[in-house]
Amino acid sequence: MKKVLFLSSLLVISVLAVSMVMAFWPFSSGITGAAIGKELVPGLYPNTRVTAISCTPSDTGISYVYKSGFSTSSKTKTNGCSNNIETTYSCNDKTANVATKTCSNGCDSATGLCAIAPAEIWTCSDTDSGIITQTKGTATSTNEAGESTSQTDECLNTRFLREVSCAETGGAIVFNEIECNDADCDVEASTCTPKYPSCTDSDEKDGTGLQFTMAGKITTYDASGKRTIVSDACADSDTVTEQSCNGNLAATSVAHNCLIGEICELGRCIGKKCEDSDGGNVPGTRGTVISHQIIANAEQPADVTATDFCLSEKFLLEFACSATSAGTALGGTSTNNPRIVYKLTNCRGGCLEGACKQVATTTTTSTAA
Repeated sequence: MKKVLFLSSLLVISVLAVSMVMAFWPFSSGITGAAIGKELVPGLYPNTRVTAISCTPSDTGISYVYKSGFSTSSKTKTNGCSNNIETTYSCNDKTANVATKTCSNGCDSATGLCAIAPAEIWTCSDTDSGIITQTKGTATSTNEAGESTSQTDECLNTRFLREVSCAETGGAIVFNEIECNDADCDVEASTCTPKYPSCTDSDEKDGTGLQFTMAGKITTYDASGKRTIVSDACADSDTVTEQSCNGNLAATSVAHNCLIGEICELGRCIGKKCEDSDGGNVPGTRGTVISHQIIANAEQPADVTATDFCLSEKFLLEFACSATSAGTALGGTSTNNPRIVYKLTNCRGGCLEGACKQVATTTTTSTAA
């Protein structure tokens, strides 16, 4: 009986001992793989981890606390690099990790990590020296080792050209998508090519561009795609230089003398500047004034008219032409243009249909006695 009790006690003691060992054994659930020890040891146990009580990362490494028998221990591990081997530490929740790698460019003493390969230096050249849409070009970027890559101008479609050029810095190739205005993108030539040498006249009318009373401009393209714009202009106050197209291909100019009573202003001949049908300030006759005014921002001049009218049975508003400051101006004025002016007239005999009535005169005849 005593023997049975002894064995039972021994069994109980053994179970308790195993339980205590399992409870306090430092790495029973902490280190995985070959990392059976008290801490992470790079080289000895590479790319391993420890489940710690706590793990705190920093910019230079980690600090972690782990069980060590019946007590706890703490360790601080610092990232580093030696003999072309980089060692880095990290935390994943409560797990402390260590990893190593071989540095292909050696160690960087400033950072304590693997050195970063220096940036390659590239240079770039372009056979058409930039964004030149009328010339096919090839841009080539080359590094210090002599390795290079090239790109050539090409049409994306009949309207858009992909023009290659060099970046201002860094030696890179830049792609520029350019619309071929007033031209087609020639797929074979890889350039923006004008359809043909051309000429257009903005004031062409009824098949001719010789419109001396209209101000226009011509736009021409030569075979290389160069654009030229020339506007009609006054050579002097009596002569207009009229631009026109010769068969829609080339430009031509004609010097035209304005007609009698016309003058040249802003690239066209315009009629008499101001006319009054009743000859001026004539209250007894209803008249209409026509002033050929040049309106700001308008391509062509416009007629401004004013007709005498009665304000009331007694008062007449009389209009006339005046190139001086006398009178009150009506409407806009422009350089060298006479103005339409008006004058309020008190009609002694009354006002009717835009004119003062004639006042009847009485003649007295006396007879000798």
